[in-house]
Amino acid sequence: MLQVHLKLSSECNGICEILEFLGSGTQGEVYRVRAQTSNNECALKWYFPQNATKHQKKLLKKLIAAGAPDPSFLWPFDLVSDQNGNFGYLMPLREKNYYSINDMMRRIAEPSFQTLCRAGYQLAECFDKLHVCGFSYRDISFGNVYIDPITGNIRIGDNDNVAPNDLTESGVSGTPRFMAPEVVTGEAPPSRWTDLFSLAVLLFYMFFLGHPLDGAKEASIHCLDVLAMKKLYGEEPVFVYDPSNASNRPVRGYHDNVIVYWNKVYPAFLKNLFLQSFTDGLTCPEARVTERQWMNCFAWLSASLFHCPHCNAEIFVREQRNACWCCGKWVASPMRIELKGGSFAVKPDAELLSHHVKHDYKANVIGTILRNPTSPEIMGLRNDSEQQWTYVRSDGSSVVIPPGRSGALR
Repeated sequence: MLQVHLKLSSECNGICEILEFLGSGTQGEVYRVRAQTSNNECALKWYFPQNATKHQKKLLKKLIAAGAPDPSFLWPFDLVSDQNGNFGYLMPLREKNYYSINDMMRRIAEPSFQTLCRAGYQLAECFDKLHVCGFSYRDISFGNVYIDPITGNIRIGDNDNVAPNDLTESGVSGTPRFMAPEVVTGEAPPSRWTDLFSLAVLLFYMFFLGHPLDGAKEASIHCLDVLAMKKLYGEEPVFVYDPSNASNRPVRGYHDNVIVYWNKVYPAFLKNLFLQSFTDGLTCPEARVTERQWMNCFAWLSASLFHCPHCNAEIFVREQRNACWCCGKWVASPMRIELKGGSFAVKPDAELLSHHVKHDYKANVIGTILRNPTSPEIMGLRNDSEQQWTYVRSDGSSVVIPPGRSGALR
């Protein structure tokens, strides 16, 4: 354990105990530390001297003053400096039950479809809050987003690169393969619009385990150097399932995950958003899918999930008769609640959200599907809202269901 004298931005001299080295990147090193004054553990990012610039310090002060748009952001909360003018910042520690998207790609963490839907919703919601505050993230990628594979909760790190939308001078343009085409070619700086492209790439990785622009063109390149990447992801990008350009289709043996998930697993309304993102959205930033469109999509994607009665795999209600992607057997569509925005599959413990009933973009639970305790084959919907519901029976008569009570579904 190493004790170092550091100065907090509050102008108080403090002592930080460095407990553990966590890792390093291009900008600096990260440590687990404990502040002696509060005895709380947090993370310290300490910049390499060449990155400890006046511009970076000024930006950090803005971020600290603004505060985190959402608790999911591991947001800077204090500046730390030494006697030589070097500095860093303190931020919350990332809990050990959170894994990176890269861990998902390597199968170290394998979240369920239900968990992915929750994570996708939260990601879109967090970046919506960030953008509403007037900031852009500028580096959405594998290394900055973490998921709890059980709950679907997320954490977003490396927030010292966040900058106001109108700031054109920034040291970070993004991560290769995640940057929008106009950033790759140098035609535009990072912004909220380029964030939307990077978010779509990240979501495609999460749900399809592959890159949306990696198909036959990428597979034919033997050396993926800077010039090749500029062409693939900046100058001549083609979505792997572009309906009007089949030159970059996924290749079996290289892109099997994308082929299976696109053709056998997901419903059309999810795929349509990726089509929009990577066809019109490639060249027209204003055509990109917004955060709230993604939130709406993932709320309904989660609602359409049910389990295959043959192999218990998670499958989605689709537009046509369902064949299980896992065992291949035909599956009858489950009982559904048809709402204006989509289909809600009836299954035990499924949660009906306020978002399903009205577009308020909130994930408040207003109802829960339950089995009848005496007749388990009968499903009911419990009123978890604060309002009374009117339940209309098949004979036309109606019953009022107060909060906390249930009505049978037939």
